[in-house]
Amino acid sequence: MALFENLNLGPFPGFIDLSRTQRYNANDMKKAFYHYNIILRPEPEGGFTASVPALPGCVTHGRNLDEAKKMIQDAIAGYVASLVKRKESVPTDSDTLVASLDFEYAKAA
Repeated sequence: MALFENLNLGPFPGFIDLSRTQRYNANDMKKAFYHYNIILRPEPEGGFTASVPALPGCVTHGRNLDEAKKMIQDAIAGYVASLVKRKESVPTDSDTLVASLDFEYAKAA
């Protein structure tokens, strides 16, 4: 199973840079480094949903931000382990740029 260390919260709230995250395989102790952008969205009923756009279907929930961050690390670990086990390529967000945009829409009269 994967073990994540060195969690960097990055340049703005809600950003987790997993580029320094390490994955250790207990059998051969090889390291692989992956970078993923995550989205943390507050839910109306409470808690936060965390998702990884680069890994379709990699979504989890936490009662608070800290729990959501821990849960998404575990979800990523399981997702990547499954891909590696099936000898499939592991997508990353290494070349993805993240930006935020505020948009104002004027309704027609």
